[in-house]
Amino acid sequence: GEAVSEGTVVSAHTQLFGSQVDSNVSLDLAKTQKFTIDSLSSSGNAGVSTDSVGNASGGILFFKNHSDSYINNCLINSYFTEFINNGTTNNDYQTNLYVNDSRLRDSYSAIIFNWSRAHSYINNSELMNCGGPLVINQGNSKPTTDTEFTRIGCDLTVSKDSFLENYVSGSGGWFDLYGASNYAATIKTLDPLFVLNSRKLTNSDSKLNFLTVSMSQNEGTDQQFGLMGETSIDGIDYINYDGGKTDMDSHFASMMTGDTASQASFIQDLYSTHYGSLFSLTSGSVPAPVFVTYDAKTSKKNFLFTDAKTGIYTAESAVTSQTGSYVAPTADQFSGDYFGLYFTQNGQNLVPGAETYKQFKGSDAFGMVPKFAE
Repeated sequence: GEAVSEGTVVSAHTQLFGSQVDSNVSLDLAKTQKFTIDSLSSSGNAGVSTDSVGNASGGILFFKNHSDSYINNCLINSYFTEFINNGTTNNDYQTNLYVNDSRLRDSYSAIIFNWSRAHSYINNSELMNCGGPLVINQGNSKPTTDTEFTRIGCDLTVSKDSFLENYVSGSGGWFDLYGASNYAATIKTLDPLFVLNSRKLTNSDSKLNFLTVSMSQNEGTDQQFGLMGETSIDGIDYINYDGGKTDMDSHFASMMTGDTASQASFIQDLYSTHYGSLFSLTSGSVPAPVFVTYDAKTSKKNFLFTDAKTGIYTAESAVTSQTGSYVAPTADQFSGDYFGLYFTQNGQNLVPGAETYKQFKGSDAFGMVPKFAE
């Protein structure tokens, strides 16, 4: 073959371990396949780096699975990506990765990459230090007709007794290689607004504790609407593209028949659920980005936004205000350790009117989960 030009990234990767389910086996048999790694220590040759070319070229993956897999009592570090939880495009078959009592560290890209229909569970484990986020969730929504499309997503569930930490500068290495530097820089500019609420996004070295990102498999004009997937830490869903959708659909249907109680419920959904807030974000009722914080005293999630200039405000005030007056959240609404963040992408051309909601195909927003800095 032809030699690539100097400085060109060779993006081919190979895995050290892997599991495979033959495409010819029945779905019932595929679901019974298991792969387990017990009590293993392994180090690769590609850890965290600011090099956006050299360390990305032909990096080694530790494990790529096509079946349910269990990682028990392992120490894994210094790979390009340590685990590819390689899902399918079959809505009836999901690959699950279980990380139990393990320490996973020092990856050039991410510790775990969930692809298509996949779910990773982190139990009593430690994930630290990546060039990018600790976990990437990349779902897949594809049009099947002009009006229908298949929605497939990735999920991440992290137990309370697990530890996540990943302070990044947001530039160089993975961020430059995958064009994510602008997003990180934008998030960091919001730090003064969080300081006003007695929390910080960055530490004394101006680094962000960047844990997870959820996104589609296409970018730009090919961005896929209708993303799915949930990121839950200690039982709290900080990212959940369909969170509240079922009730919201029901409230809308009843509202359109003239039910005033359902109308009130639908309006509340617009600022108190993931799906409703994403609709409000896409339709322009709430400015981007939308934050999802947790009130540890009331055990409730809060949906907030910022004008990126003067402060952070409640999504409720943006949706219900008749005068454009926004209401600031209370300090308790920032008392959780983590927060979700939705950045809208292309948006959809929703025609304003009584049935605008029916046009909404779901969100194409990037979903991120950072942790507040100490």
